[in-house]
Amino acid sequence: MNSGRSTSIMATALGALALLAAAWALLWSPALARIGELDAEREAAEAHHQELRAHIALAARDHAQLADLQTDLARLETQFPTAVDLPEFTRGLARLADSSGAAVRGVTVGASTPVTTAPQLPAAPDGTPPPALPEPPAGLYAVPITLSVEGAFEQAQAYARALQEADGRLFLLSRLSWSGETEEGAASFSISGHTYVLAPAGTTAP
Repeated sequence: MNSGRSTSIMATALGALALLAAAWALLWSPALARIGELDAEREAAEAHHQELRAHIALAARDHAQLADLQTDLARLETQFPTAVDLPEFTRGLARLADSSGAAVRGVTVGASTPVTTAPQLPAAPDGTPPPALPEPPAGLYAVPITLSVEGAFEQAQAYARALQEADGRLFLLSRLSWSGETEEGAASFSISGHTYVLAPAGTTAP
């Protein structure tokens, strides 16, 4: 009788083990595998969220700098216009002349030439080599300008200084010289220099 009971208990135990194995195969093992997949997906999602947060932070920084960038761009577009635009340039020259007391009597514009190399800076007094300047951008042209100006020498000096320090179009002074007197006895001066044009790609020389 004990033998029969032991056999029954063993059969029951074997049946329980079989059920446990079946449950493991059918339920728990897939569930555990799914948990592993979900963990991998969670880690991938967290990495993606970190990347998104980095992009958002970068976009927020760029947005905060946008106003400054637009201001810098507007200033550069004024200093390096895309065309000579002689009428507007002449009006700007006249406004500067009014503030200095000099009078502009003539404006001569020469042919533009492409700027292909950066200027060489002189060495320091102690012999230290100068820093290398970056190469000019494609489409940069130098336009020679000669101005005939009347007034006192101090007024001509003030006008030449204003041309270089003005916030508007860039003007690089190369020479200020006395050229004579008018019939009315006013002194006449010649101011020479260059303004610059940054022509868009694919356009002809200004």
